[in-house]
Amino acid sequence: MGCVANIFTVEGGFKLGAEPAVRILSEKHKDNRSLGELVETADGSMTIRHPEHLETYHSSAGAETEAFELYVSSSGFLERLTSGMQLAVLDVGLGLSYNAMATIDAWLGCSESGDLNIVSLEWSRDLVSALVAGDAPWTVNWSALRKNIVMRLTESSSQKFFGEFVHPVTEAVCRWTILVGDARETVVGLQSKFNYVWQDPFSPDKNPDMWNALWFSAVKRLVEADAVLMSYSVARRVRDALTEAGWQCERFKTPVKQKKQWLRAQLPN
Repeated sequence: MGCVANIFTVEGGFKLGAEPAVRILSEKHKDNRSLGELVETADGSMTIRHPEHLETYHSSAGAETEAFELYVSSSGFLERLTSGMQLAVLDVGLGLSYNAMATIDAWLGCSESGDLNIVSLEWSRDLVSALVAGDAPWTVNWSALRKNIVMRLTESSSQKFFGEFVHPVTEAVCRWTILVGDARETVVGLQSKFNYVWQDPFSPDKNPDMWNALWFSAVKRLVEADAVLMSYSVARRVRDALTEAGWQCERFKTPVKQKKQWLRAQLPN
């Protein structure tokens, strides 16, 4: 009983901490530059360098590693899965979907999982369309299981994609919604109360409106009293904005060489 840390190690996908293998990309993947330049990270998983922001969607330490270690593991999400309670995650900045997939990975790997609701916010429709097609350039090395999950997402409107997945042991249901558009407008219509927030937009320098007190106040209205917000950015202005919005934040040591600290925030008791 309990949780398997990474179900995709069993299914033939990535293994955290493994040495990067040699990756052979198809000509189609090499030539697809509209979404950005394909970059292999330290754990062998792929990310993309945004053509305008000139930042990668994930750390050079590893897209898989960052998604699991920062968001799923350091947040306490794994431990709460074993309670069987219903959980909800607000995934801010879907990007290449590594954070959402790591969350689903952990849910599938836990034999006590209850229902899970994930709401992912993403600006780029092209990015989401490439993902759900099942042949996005960064998924070239993904397992069949992972590709099957994203390909089961269906477009219910021009700004919404949705999929449901049944847990193989507990028969709990994971509901994953992707909302496309300006996140500042999208959150206004959300009714869910979230237990976790994966705060992962592009950096405060490139996307400042997603890191200010106004944004964190909007997020605060959507979370449970014991919610946990996780982020890669420990910038002083981010911490100040969180504090102004009523959050308490702390920096903590990461398990990777490339970055010393990550950020965890909660509401006062």
